[in-house]
Parts: sequence; structure tokens; C-alpha cells
Amino acid sequence: MRLCIANSFSEINACDSRGWMPLHRAAAVGTPEDVEAFLRLGASLEVRADWYGWTALFFAASHDNVETFKTIVQHSGAGVFGSLDGDGWNLLHCCTYFGAPRVMRLVLQSGIDINQKSLPAPLPEDPELSYKELTAFDIAIYMGPNRYKMFMDALADTGREVELEGSDDVFWDAANVKTGPDDPPNQGESEKGTSDTMYGAEDFDDRWALLHWASYNGSPKVQRLLLLKGANPEHLDAIMMEDNRTLLPASPFEGR
Repeated sequence: MRLCIANSFSEINACDSRGWMPLHRAAAVGTPEDVEAFLRLGASLEVRADWYGWTALFFAASHDNVETFKTIVQHSGAGVFGSLDGDGWNLLHCCTYFGAPRVMRLVLQSGIDINQKSLPAPLPEDPELSYKELTAFDIAIYMGPNRYKMFMDALADTGREVELEGSDDVFWDAANVKTGPDDPPNQGESEKGTSDTMYGAEDFDDRWALLHWASYNGSPKVQRLLLLKGANPEHLDAIMMEDNRTLLPASPFEGR
């Protein structure tokens, strides 16, 4: 009740200007005791916020609040791990996008389909993902090397990595870009032709592509744009992560 009083909620299922009800806030940043108290007062687990069409379950998952997540699961039906938000994303999509490794492991242990695609929906906060059918793997790659590592570590820890499908069929065009001399003829050719050549072009001195430079200079928005345009993500994480140095042996500026 203290959350209600502090935020001027007049009724237990009333929503604020963002469409959040008290239980949503408790699920995101509260404790199991908070959730239990609101449920005893008649709070509904089915009310969706305007934001992403989330129920309390998704607020707990996105904030990686394992304790409130478990409490909500205990009060939910048998199919709770198959829940979708208002945009057609499941819990694994949500945990991957928002970086929730602990809840992600619980979701994977539940047996959720790791290859399930989201429904195409508008995403104003991230228009590059709008109206695309995405797997959690697609989202992990799109979000960058750290999120990709988080996702793959969670799969490995829960023994689910062998079930991953389509790792060579990501939602951007990078899979169609030629990556080496051993590729079969025409495998790297794209319908866009010159655009793939442009986004994969290397500079003369260091053979760094545009994605190398965007990664080296810490430009995440540019990185995502290049990936969506068909840039090869092969060296992305190597440049960005200090504990995983680039496949190139040194900075391009050394020795000059």
C-alpha cells in the first residue's frame, strides 16, 4: 500500500499517466512481499500497461527481478512461460532485449521455444526492429557483442544451445555477404548489389570496413545501421570488448 500512497493511486488497479499500475512498479523494483500484498488487495496480473502492453510478469522479467518474477509465476497459470506482451514478444525476447540474464535462465529452464519468432509490430523506441519477425538470437546480435555473449552464455548454462536454429539466417542481410575466399560462387551476392559492396568496403591501408571503424570509435547506432544494411558482423565484438581483442593484431595507428 505504501507504493499506492506514495504515487497517489486511488484504486489498486488504477494506472498512472504511463499506464503503470502499482503492481507493475512492485514487479519491476519491489519485493515478493510487495507483490503478495497487492495481490491480496485484489490487484490483477492481467492488466497491461500502455508501454509495450506489458503485464506485471514482463515488468519483473525486463528488470531482472528474479524474486518478484518467481512470485508472479507461482500465482499464474500453467502456460505463464508462453506469455506474449502487447507487441507479440515472448519472455525470452524481453529478457534478451533488456539484458536480464537471471530471469533469462529461468525462462530457458522452463522449456520456452528459443527459436520462436516475435510478431511484427511497431517499435517507436527502436525503429530498426519495427515490423520484423525476430528470434531472441536476432535480438541478441542486434543489441551488440555483450548482449550476444549474455544470451549465448545463458543457452550454454541451461543446456539449450544445441537447439538454436538459424544462426546463419539472421534478420539482416549479413548472412548474404561474402566472408571469405572459400565461399561458394554467388553466395555473397545480394539483390542490392552495389550497396552490399559499399557497406563491406575496406580502407586501403588497414583493410578495416565501416563496421570496424564504428566499433572502434564506440558508435552503437551506426553499428546497428551498418548491420541492418548488410555489413558483416564478424569482427564487431572483437573490437568492442577489451577482454576479447580484435582479430587484427594491433591498433591501425600503431607503427605510424
